[in-house]
Amino acid sequence: MSFRSAPELVSTEGQQRRWPKSFIENKAPIYCQVPGCEAELSELKIYNQRYRVCKFHLKTDATIIDGVAQRFCQQCSKFHELSEFDSGRRSCRARLSQHNKRRRRTAAETSSYPVTLPAEAQREESFRD
Repeated sequence: MSFRSAPELVSTEGQQRRWPKSFIENKAPIYCQVPGCEAELSELKIYNQRYRVCKFHLKTDATIIDGVAQRFCQQCSKFHELSEFDSGRRSCRARLSQHNKRRRRTAAETSSYPVTLPAEAQREESFRD
């Protein structure tokens, strides 16, 4: 079985990246990228077609690719070795740490503004008189 590569996304300055028109109009069947899997993806969701992964390999805990047990990462949309995941999670540790860092940063930015409680506001008003 030959490995089929996905087309490069087209990007013009000032526009979003999109699939080339020739790829969208191409009626050739799309198959799962896992070696040995002959699942055709034309009837599945666009996500499965874009990342060339069937429903089974999208959800499975492990699949053997190039002799290595791997899992599909929902954040990276790539297969990674099982050692890059925490237990049964579907996102690799690298992407989870980036996500958590981003969450902590935005939480710290929003909590840096002073919050005045109603009781404190009343006391401040009484001191101004």
